[in-house]
Amino acid sequence: MPSSPSPLLDHAEFRATRTFAALDGIRALSVLAVVLYHFEPLPWAPLRTLQHAGFFGVDVFFVLSGFLITTLLLREPPRPVGTALWHFYARRTLRIFPLFYVACALYAGAAWLRGGEPWLHYRDYLLPLLFYWSDVRLALQPEPFPWFGHAWSLAVEEKFYLLWPFVALAWRRAHGRAFALATIAAVTVWRAWLALGQDDSHALRARLWYAFDLRIDTLMWGCVLAYALHDERRYERLVGWLRRPWLPVLALALAIALAVDTVLHANTGLRLCVRYTLAPPLLALALAAAVVAPGTAALRWLQWRPLAWVGAISYGVYVLHPLAGFAVNAAARRLFADTEATLPLLLRLVAYVALAMAISGASFRWFEAPLLRLKARFR
Repeated sequence: MPSSPSPLLDHAEFRATRTFAALDGIRALSVLAVVLYHFEPLPWAPLRTLQHAGFFGVDVFFVLSGFLITTLLLREPPRPVGTALWHFYARRTLRIFPLFYVACALYAGAAWLRGGEPWLHYRDYLLPLLFYWSDVRLALQPEPFPWFGHAWSLAVEEKFYLLWPFVALAWRRAHGRAFALATIAAVTVWRAWLALGQDDSHALRARLWYAFDLRIDTLMWGCVLAYALHDERRYERLVGWLRRPWLPVLALALAIALAVDTVLHANTGLRLCVRYTLAPPLLALALAAAVVAPGTAALRWLQWRPLAWVGAISYGVYVLHPLAGFAVNAAARRLFADTEATLPLLLRLVAYVALAMAISGASFRWFEAPLLRLKARFR
């Protein structure tokens, strides 16, 4: 990446940047938040509150996905739309499908070995899971939550990958940004109508939490950011705002506060509606700072090598980490009379995170990376 006398990239440097170094650190923090969220409740109230706000990592991934995918599509070389779409879907297939379907088989094997209700629930969930329909399945039937239920977010993203490239490639800069903003407006109105027009219930909250049609606007905020940074005039205007270092910090703090608020208070449909409406644009603003000012002292730590490594394997961590939890819990039941006591709990937490990293690192090195190298054929 070209060197710059300013801590903020100019537009030419941004357009020349192929890898945004700080984003791996953001991926790492987001996936670690999700890993912690899926662990059993921790004993100290303040830490437990932060743990239960770990779902916030999915929101970050959504905004990040919208930004990165749209940036890649806007930078596609001039060629027929059909060719560009073929190359895009080939790259996405190599990145997503192999590990996803291996994971489906691994969870099926684990559920079958466990037997009983885990297997029955997983078997009923398997068909929508295989066809990336699990977000709809959980929106309509959230209980009991099946193994690999967290794949609902992958189902939301996969629908985005399926639909959005047609818009971004067919319209490019002419109308894509307007379409993204119109989608955000439509989803915001639709979500508000649902939250305000129905009595609060578990069914309503599940609908707001999981369904593609009520979460797609989070990805669209990432798309809007990509359009803003791609256009030189809008880029300079946004960078002018980002020269105020307190602004992205404040945006991130407010977004986190919205997540914590849903933990500390009753998780009503209206509260979810407010969070899903306000948090994504705040996250997009914070993400913009990480993209255009990666070398500043406040953000350089996101490029710390161990954090970047976790970010690089974050897809595997997200998909596979519950398997580490199953293994650690099975071992703990053999080793400890009371697995909920403080020391066994902390040992389980350390073992769970370490095993999740080990499994995901091995998956990336020996399974995912060889497939990812094939993506070069579809540039």
